[in-house]
Amino acid sequence: MSVQDNARFNFIIVSGGTAGNVVAGHLAKNPNAKILVIEAGYDWAYKSTIVKREDYERIEKPNTCGKALGGSSSLNYFTWAPGSKGTFDMWEEYGGKEWTWDPLVPYLRKSATYHNDDKAYALDLKRLGLNGPIPISHSELIPEM
Repeated sequence: MSVQDNARFNFIIVSGGTAGNVVAGHLAKNPNAKILVIEAGYDWAYKSTIVKREDYERIEKPNTCGKALGGSSSLNYFTWAPGSKGTFDMWEEYGGKEWTWDPLVPYLRKSATYHNDDKAYALDLKRLGLNGPIPISHSELIPEM
């Protein structure tokens, strides 16, 4: 897909990953908004640096990095792992009080809809989110593992 020369947009979102697509989805609720989402494209297929430690053994393999709509979530088994309260709260010491847990948790909850259809997991997990655009559920367990 291409954009015509001189096209104008109200919002330009750089990255079509999970976060960028959620932002675009919220902005698109306004039918008059013109939104452009820019995504780099194909998987980078880069390799990470090997950790050299006696107590750490690793087989070198390519790591995936999602340059695709959906971002790395399109490659990493759709794992959803928001940061912890402790991690967010550490940002305050760097001047980011508005990025601590309490101000951010409502937005984390707003981003997801938790599914526990067969009630196999604790019912209070529904606090993860009820009306967000990202569906969250548990994967099927593999008995062989």
